[in-house]
Amino acid sequence: MTSKNEWSVGLVAAASEGQPPLREMPDRLGSLLDFLVDRGGVATSTSDSRRYGARFCVTAADPTEALQQAVAIFRQAASAADLPEWPLIEAEVLTTTELDRQNALPSLPELVGVAEVAELLEVSRQRASALAHSGSFPPPVVALRSGPVWTRASVNRFVESWRRRPRRTAS
Repeated sequence: MTSKNEWSVGLVAAASEGQPPLREMPDRLGSLLDFLVDRGGVATSTSDSRRYGARFCVTAADPTEALQQAVAIFRQAASAADLPEWPLIEAEVLTTTELDRQNALPSLPELVGVAEVAELLEVSRQRASALAHSGSFPPPVVALRSGPVWTRASVNRFVESWRRRPRRTAS
């Protein structure tokens, strides 16, 4: 007898080219969720109402069986919620343990501003700001009114390759 495991399955359906968006999407997503709530389900859609999806749990012996079950459940729930039977464009099957592991990871990269760049480079904030405007420094991911922001990883790569010039001495 094969043991059964709990799997988390995410599915996304999308309108084909030329199909109109579904204007009643929010109401219908609530109905979709009603069918999946006992399975720990969540339902999503895009702001343009051309995609909808869900993530929920199934019990199966392996990921292939989990996907087959999930597609059948998703189609049945979508039909009951009066959602169109758009083609599936995305499917993800994870053990619930792997889903928990992924959910524990930060969803954004670590970000740094000029003060943190100065610490990483062991220079003053003024020198860090001047370096940031040089052509060799990585571009910021965003420039806020308070200043530019970079990913720590891009700054770390710069630090590794940076050829530090000796400080000027007062004569």
